[in-house]
Amino acid sequence: MKAPVSSLLRTTFRGFKQSILVLATAFSAVLASTPVLAQDQDTSEQADESGAIEEVIVSGTRRALQNSIDIKRQATGIVDALSIGDIGDIPSLSVGEAIEQVTGASGHRFKGSVSGISIRGLGPFLTSETFNGRQGTTAAASRDMNYQVFPSELTKSIKIYKTQQADLIEGGTAGTIDIGTMRALEYGRKA
Repeated sequence: MKAPVSSLLRTTFRGFKQSILVLATAFSAVLASTPVLAQDQDTSEQADESGAIEEVIVSGTRRALQNSIDIKRQATGIVDALSIGDIGDIPSLSVGEAIEQVTGASGHRFKGSVSGISIRGLGPFLTSETFNGRQGTTAAASRDMNYQVFPSELTKSIKIYKTQQADLIEGGTAGTIDIGTMRALEYGRKA
């Protein structure tokens, strides 16, 4: 006699369930072993790299702070300085906003950005500005410089002389701000 159709289907379906279970177990075992193989491979690569010379590159604000301290030590008067690293660390859009971070310098704002700098509480018209050691000029009737037009990215150093010195050009009563700009071949190179 022939077996009924329902018993044949049950037997076939049980076999199908068992084969799916075996297949899922095998697939799980393969997936679980792949990270172990990857870890073993990394250790062999590390062994190959251990013979190579390691190069350590140190970057940070230490050199920028050291440059500012050196400028202050070498000066004969009272000087505050910002170097390229300090200017890059300060979130400023213009040179005037970077100068505002120096003790004793305050900015006069026009339409939200710094248009003039006063040193030691004296007005911007009593401050002298130089660019790379040359006198800064402006189209205004007074001597105060508009700092909105100078981006801080092109500035290498800012020195604020709060006392007069013989080597400075004429100088203002409040002090002198010397802005050193990047040279053509220095742009993109770290100080």
